This record gives sequence, C-alpha cells and structure tokens, in this order.
Amino acid sequence: MFKPEVVYSLFVVFSGSLALLIYALLLKFSSNLGNRNQGNLIRWSTTVKPSVGGIGFFIVFLTSLVFSMLMYPDDVVKPEVLGLAGAVTLGFLIGLADDAYNTKPWLKFAGQFLCGLILTSSGLKIHLFDHSILDSALTVLWIVGIMNSLNMLDNMDGITSSVSFVILLGLAGIMAVRSLPNSNALYFPLIAGESAALLAFLFYNWSPSKMFMGDTGSMFLGVFIGGLSIPLIWNGNSTGLSSGLFIGNIHWAFLLIYLFFFIPITDTATVTINRLISGKSPFIGGRDHTTHHMVYKGFSERQTAIVFSAISIICSGTGVVVLFTFSKLNVYYFMLILGIILSMSFSIYSLTIKKGNKVTEFTDSQK
Repeated sequence: MFKPEVVYSLFVVFSGSLALLIYALLLKFSSNLGNRNQGNLIRWSTTVKPSVGGIGFFIVFLTSLVFSMLMYPDDVVKPEVLGLAGAVTLGFLIGLADDAYNTKPWLKFAGQFLCGLILTSSGLKIHLFDHSILDSALTVLWIVGIMNSLNMLDNMDGITSSVSFVILLGLAGIMAVRSLPNSNALYFPLIAGESAALLAFLFYNWSPSKMFMGDTGSMFLGVFIGGLSIPLIWNGNSTGLSSGLFIGNIHWAFLLIYLFFFIPITDTATVTINRLISGKSPFIGGRDHTTHHMVYKGFSERQTAIVFSAISIICSGTGVVVLFTFSKLNVYYFMLILGIILSMSFSIYSLTIKKGNKVTEFTDSQK
C-alpha cells in the first residue's frame, strides 16, 4: 500500500501532466474561442490569443473530483460537495458562453447569483450571523464579488493564474497546519489538482503568453476558490476553530479573507474607487487596474506578475501563520496585522494617484 503522501504526489504530477497535454491540444486546435476582442482598447493585450485555459481547469477539476470519490467515497455525496460541483460547473458554463458569444452583463450577473444560491441551498454557506437569511445573503454577495474580482484581475499575462495559484497553496497550507476533520479532507485533492493545473497553465500564460484563461477560467476560479474559502476560512471548520474565529468581539475571518485574497480585493477596491471619483461606472472595463498602473510606472508585465505573486505569498503565508498561532493572538495583534495590510493596500492604491489627489488617467497614446 502506498502512503497518502505518495498517492497525493503522484496525483499532482498526473494532474499537471494532464493539464499540459490539454493546453497543448487546445492551443493547436483552437483558433477563435475568446478572440472576439481584437482591437478592443479595454483589453490590455493587442495580440489575438485563444482563451481556452478555463477548459483545462474544468477537466482537471472533474478528474480531481473522481479521485476524491475514490479516496473519500462517503464524503463526496454530501450536499455541500455536490453543491460546490454544481456551482463550479455553472460558473464554467457562464464563462464559456461569454467567451464564445459575448453575453450580456446582466445575464452573466444572473448566472453568478445562481452560483451563490446553489452553494447556499446545498448548505455550503458562511455562518456568521444568527439568522440564516443573512448568512445566505453574505454568501451570495461573497461568491458574486470574488467571481467579478478575479474576472477583473485577469487583465494581464500571468496575474490571475499566479495569484490564484498562491491562494490555493494558502488553502492547502491551512489544511496542513491544522488537524483535518474527515468531513473536509476531500477538499485537498481538489486543491492539489487545481494547483497543478494552474502551474501547468502558467507555462503558457506567463508573459509573453500563448493563451489566456478567458472568462471561462476566471468564472470557474471565482466559484471554486470562493466556495472552498467558506469551510476553510470563513467558518474555520477545517482549522480546529469550528466554535468561531473570535477574539474578544472581533471576528478574524474578515482579516483572514483580506489576507488570502489581498490582491483581488485591493485591485477591485482601487478600480471601483477611482472610477466613482472620475464619474465612471465601475462595471465598465478599462485600462485602469493596479496591474496597468504598475506598467505605467515602468514595470514590465513579467515584473508586475512577480511583484503581485510575491505580495500574495506574503499575505497568504501570514494568514496561515495567524491560523497556526491563533490561540496565542489577541486584539493587539489583530490591529497590527490589519494596519500593515491596510498600509500595503494604500501603497498599491497610491500608484494610481497623481499629485493633487487626482486619479491618474491615460489616453491610448500614453500606454
């Protein structure tokens, strides 16, 4: 009999190899999926490339789900797992439809809302309030928000793929440093498989990229990572903190979510604030993301991806340490960590500000 560590290692190698093969085949045979935006100034890249990365993500997810069924046959049929699988499948289809047909924003939003409802209906929802309706509302808001956040962040080579990879490593770290209840053990194969798929995708998505993940990939990742964060971070069920992440009257889950999803949250907040200040709709795309401003400041696309990955590693690593040392923490540590990450967020936001507190704007000739 193989030890579990050996089995998981072999599965990660298999998942990564499978993903590389899928991407190679898709790159060879796909000619137009997601290529409709050629010449669109909202898109950063002016080169036509297929947006097929998400297809590989979903195939590896299905493979990981089968592996989980073999490893934990009694747990896979639980409503929460079936809900996650259903919501992830819907998220994938929403993105695929958008890449293929450029669907209306309201239709995409309706699909995202339905993804949140599927999770809450299956019992996979945030437990923060005394009222189930409020918990369900927060869960739907979280899923819709993180789906849009990762979709908005996917605006430059290697950004969303590398940041998502780091977040998944952080989730794996959570499960590694804490006692793992059997009810959540099946999430590990899903995380391991998708981490391998993202790492393989980075081979094709790192600047200069050969393919994009498209909405197919970002919508999938939004539901997948957002859904997994509910039992692993929000509720603390896999961390030995099922009684609640409270210190005094402070709920640490918000801080932990901020740490693990630092880049997507900061980028979305920055873009939203700046567009509202400029009198523009935050729902209309543009070249005003934090990634774009890094390039405007002189960084290359590859350097931007490295910097954002490094920040994600630091924040996710801090989140794992917080969970590992939770019993020794108090409100002063909470304020210290919060102050540091707020300062980091403001530093990133300041890149988008000119002297005189004016939001930096660029015409196409300046880009």
